[in-house]
Amino acid sequence: MFDDVNLVRWLMGVVALVFMFGGLVFILQRLQHGGRLVPKHNGQLKILDNLTLDPRRKLVLVKHDDQEHLILLGQQKETIVSTRPYQEHTDEKIK
Repeated sequence: MFDDVNLVRWLMGVVALVFMFGGLVFILQRLQHGGRLVPKHNGQLKILDNLTLDPRRKLVLVKHDDQEHLILLGQQKETIVSTRPYQEHTDEKIK
């Protein structure tokens, strides 16, 4: 049925198809999330801290521009707990 040359060509064709399909899936996923192939990062958004409350909920402190947002993340919804102007935090204990 297959001689050695035809078998190698067939296997190389299958491998090439798998890589092309994987590349297409990658490109479509990137375009679906924001419409850009190259992620845009300008440093305006930072996660300052996070705390896992239980397996379903997490508190996240996020800095965006000059604001801090404390966000409660759950399985079904997100809630902004508080928002305030950003202040530099120090690790020194308050006496």
